[in-house]
Amino acid sequence: MRGLFGRVRMTEAKASDAERELFGGPLRYDTGWAEHEHSWLDLTMVTALRAMPRLVLGTLRRAWGADRASLLGVGVSEIGQGIVAAGNLLAVNAVMHALLGTGEPVERLRAALPALVVIAGLAVLNAGLAGWSTARAGRLEPLVERLATTH
Repeated sequence: MRGLFGRVRMTEAKASDAERELFGGPLRYDTGWAEHEHSWLDLTMVTALRAMPRLVLGTLRRAWGADRASLLGVGVSEIGQGIVAAGNLLAVNAVMHALLGTGEPVERLRAALPALVVIAGLAVLNAGLAGWSTARAGRLEPLVERLATTH
């Protein structure tokens, strides 16, 4: 068994006198979700990264089968939020360029105003996309969970 920085050694459980008298030894706790005993101790960054593509693809397959429209809605919304974030960076750069430029302070503020309006518009657009994504994901998640637990 390997830990994040090397091997992990399991220690034997010590039984109290009461456990030995009542149960004949130490109590063992059931981790029914585990595929084999102590499998949860084998989770390292490498094993998690190896499992990630399989888990993501399985989830996407289930989501596609459960509700394609909601999955596409979440995808479009998330891509849209990424584009809005890039536009926001450009607009903030324009504001900084205008404010830190040369000239009178009032002129610099006037020069920054169009970019500030764009930032406000992008904030509204981003809020709308985030709400849409949340609504679609809220509809999709229970359907995927049901498929994952029943199949």
